Amino acid sequence: LASMEKRAPIVMANALNATQTALKKHLAQHVKATNAYKKKIKNPEKELRASYKNLRATLIYERNDVGLNDFEVASGAFGSPRNTPGEKLSTKVRSEGALKPVSRAFVMRTGSKKIIVRRDTSARFPISRLFGPSEHNMVNHVWKEESTQEFTRKTLAEKLEEQINVVMLR
Repeated sequence: LASMEKRAPIVMANALNATQTALKKHLAQHVKATNAYKKKIKNPEKELRASYKNLRATLIYERNDVGLNDFEVASGAFGSPRNTPGEKLSTKVRSEGALKPVSRAFVMRTGSKKIIVRRDTSARFPISRLFGPSEHNMVNHVWKEESTQEFTRKTLAEKLEEQINVVMLR
């Protein structure tokens, strides 16, 4: 590859982009495995691809809050229009562990959507919506794991080797 210096940046950019695609899929699978998140992980808000002039590939996920209703909630909570008095609503954000009760929380219907809210005081109002971690935070947590770092290094080495072989065969 050193003898083909004009092809080297293109090979590196192709390897980075292929690694970025594999990493995006890997992150989505691990977020689903480690969190009790019911929805599909969205594509990154920004996905900057590498080019021969810019050898940098970046994934940026949204920082929007995710409602607690998008995580695992005790069965029956959404089935009835209201919780029975004295019954505590239980939710789970992480896959491991048990459902945890949330004090003064209940399910509220807003149009066709059901959300989880909590009374801030013993009075009827004010109430506030409950949120879990954002997709950005869930992905960041998975990204910091050593297994993800190792997956990225290994994938980049494999994709770089593939791209070098493609150039050598031409």
